Amino acid sequence: MSVPPVGGSFTLVDHHQRVTEASYFGRYALLFFGFTHCREVCPRALTRLSAALDSLGPLATNLQALYVTVDPERDSPEVLRAFLADYPSPSSPAEPVSPLNR
Repeated sequence: MSVPPVGGSFTLVDHHQRVTEASYFGRYALLFFGFTHCREVCPRALTRLSAALDSLGPLATNLQALYVTVDPERDSPEVLRAFLADYPSPSSPAEPVSPLNR
């Protein structure tokens, strides 16, 4: 599978370290923008996203879902980690969707 000529470089901080586009080389990065104080829309959308990714089965290993906060002042890495704990990553069910902060 070849990578389409889409995207660009980025540097973000997850709850452990800085990550770049190279952190996910060979996989598609699916960026979801939201914030933890969004109590209705974001959880519903994350639930639907998780279900859609689950429906991909083994193909989901080609994808990394990333939640990017639009409220970095309130959404610390610890807050994001707690918020996303209920939304497993399709490529590694034991790990949450990667919380990123700019």
